[in-house]
Amino acid sequence: MSVHNYSIGQLNPVVYFENNRGEISLPPSTDDALRIKDQMLKRGWVLKEADTLAKVDVLQKRLQDIEYRRSQKELEHEEVSFGSARKRIRENLYSRMVSSSTSEYEKEFIRCYLQLSEHKRAEYQKRFTADISYLNMRENDNTNHIKDLVDKIPDTQDTTCVKCGKFRRVQGSKFCAGCIPREGRI
Repeated sequence: MSVHNYSIGQLNPVVYFENNRGEISLPPSTDDALRIKDQMLKRGWVLKEADTLAKVDVLQKRLQDIEYRRSQKELEHEEVSFGSARKRIRENLYSRMVSSSTSEYEKEFIRCYLQLSEHKRAEYQKRFTADISYLNMRENDNTNHIKDLVDKIPDTQDTTCVKCGKFRRVQGSKFCAGCIPREGRI
């Protein structure tokens, strides 16, 4: 078992690949990244790592920007491709709905269809913002109570967890924040 001595603000590195166009590829794990490193190098990808929280923040922001641009481009393409057809269908249905020859049943059906159509369109557009929500997990993480326990450790107490041996112990405990038994968590 190897013991890592982390200074404040350091963590297990996030390993990723980047090419000369600024595209980023995140492998599932460090082991996977090392396994495919040679193949990726042949394709023009360079192995990089973010080993501090500040570097992870920069990487996360870049990933969010890339994903946002991709989803906006896809949404724009969809709007250009199908926007005129949707507009024509809506106009035809409205003119049919206001026609005096249309029965009340048909008018109600058209109203419901148009309303459902708008609802489905709104849900479709939400998908483009939901695609990047997985990148916000750290901000929405509900484990701040564990982080608060870790932050209470004075800098002079760099003792490691007796269970995993990787991280500093929480003050008053033998374990790091990740290894604290469930009943010991706040």
